[in-house]
Amino acid sequence: MPSDDELLSRCERRLGAVIDGTWQLRRLLGIGGMAAVYAAVDGSGERAAIKLIHHATSQHQSPLEREFKGLQKFSPISRSHPGLVHVLHIGRNDAAAFIYYVMEAGDDAERGNVILPETYVPRTLGTDVERHG
Repeated sequence: MPSDDELLSRCERRLGAVIDGTWQLRRLLGIGGMAAVYAAVDGSGERAAIKLIHHATSQHQSPLEREFKGLQKFSPISRSHPGLVHVLHIGRNDAAAFIYYVMEAGDDAERGNVILPETYVPRTLGTDVERHG
């Protein structure tokens, strides 16, 4: 298992990379046990969040395959309900050893639906409480 510094370095090296020939990773938003989330933009300026789930960070491929199959089932459901984050696309890159999904970016804590990848801070219950008390 890589150290926190090694994992952060690995994730930061992906900045600027283009996923699936479309989405450029612009800013690292967070890192978890098996994945990293990035703010991304496509060639037309559309903004989204991309979660990359790394095969190399998992002990076995089967949990990743289950997650991929689960995403295939959840993706159409996510777009049918306004209360769910919409999964716009799922994919895999076996050569680079990751699966990923593109999702709508949540509102920015300061700017609402104006998303700027360089300064984006997702609006959460925590940011609302901090801002409004």
